Amino acid sequence: KTWSRKRQVRLHDAYHLNRNMFQIPVYAAENLRSIWLYGEKPINMKRRTSECQEERFMNAAINIIKGIVIGIATLVPGVSGGTMAIILGLYDDIIHSISSFFSDIRKNTLFLLTVGIGGVIGLFGFSWIMKFLLSNFRFPMIYFFIGVIIGGIPVLYKKTANADKKTADWIYFAIGFIIILVMK
Repeated sequence: KTWSRKRQVRLHDAYHLNRNMFQIPVYAAENLRSIWLYGEKPINMKRRTSECQEERFMNAAINIIKGIVIGIATLVPGVSGGTMAIILGLYDDIIHSISSFFSDIRKNTLFLLTVGIGGVIGLFGFSWIMKFLLSNFRFPMIYFFIGVIIGGIPVLYKKTANADKKTADWIYFAIGFIIILVMK
């Protein structure tokens, strides 16, 4: 059967649309494909937009919660916020957002603001709780801090398990360990 030139162009465009789908949002690809191939009505774009907004809201809420955990970790002696950011998987994203801030100002600002707001909430919202716990339950809290510090070691080690460990890496580890022993 011979197809019209218009139909051939649509099929050709649909083939390239499927092949290069990662370049445009999926909902647009589904919409165009359904119109070109099947003559269907467009997909309800408001529904898709609301789903994207819902996903952005959930990502922001998760980043705020992770920021709160980082803020709380900053209060714990011996645990840094950076260590907690590595454990939560935010460290690389924070460094990337700061280093490439001007490439996408809006996205990077929103990301850093959500994590920062969470950090401030964690720092100021839980500092009085830490003060109360340390003053009333001193030794259990000290053992809790030791547990958090030691419990973080396997998690950090797993993060480096994929990297090739060189002799120099172990030397740096030993130097850091010796510095901590000398400081006490």
